[in-house]
Amino acid sequence: MHRLLGAQGITVARTLVGTYVTSLDMHGFSVTLTPVDADLLKLWDAPVRTPALNW
Repeated sequence: MHRLLGAQGITVARTLVGTYVTSLDMHGFSVTLTPVDADLLKLWDAPVRTPALNW
């Protein structure tokens, strides 16, 4: 996915890969793309402690 996006001129700022909150009985995988700016990246990089995410 990273290569495909890069070929389209899209810069990937952050990636998050793993088992996180999923839909009940969900099969397969999910890809979410979100446009961000410096302010949103600052919030993304801030410490977090929830049942689903922790860093």
